[in-house]
Amino acid sequence: MENNKTFLFRTAATVKEYNRGKWWIDSDIIPQKTFTAENARQAIEKYIKFCDDNGVIISKTAAKNAENMYLDGKDGEPQRRGKVFTAKYEIYDDEKREYKNIYIELWTDIAMISYDF
Repeated sequence: MENNKTFLFRTAATVKEYNRGKWWIDSDIIPQKTFTAENARQAIEKYIKFCDDNGVIISKTAAKNAENMYLDGKDGEPQRRGKVFTAKYEIYDDEKREYKNIYIELWTDIAMISYDF
């Protein structure tokens, strides 16, 4: 019997602070997605591959250095809810008529969900 769990990833993308004002991206460039995996680490690996398949590149170093993301819990105390990944994204520069890479942040809420009926 497998011990797989289902993880739900919800992502909001933002341009890195030093590029705000110069560039704009849709916050939902990475759609909500579920992954089945034995643990969160394996689910994150699948998420990184999914991002790569969607043109948003999270390097191994960026994955390793991802910051924890916290949201206020019901009692007001911060609770770890996911990761903030730095990623590379290709964007079209209308002025220079060329594509260029910019760095973005992926604020990723990760929830383990169960389908036990």
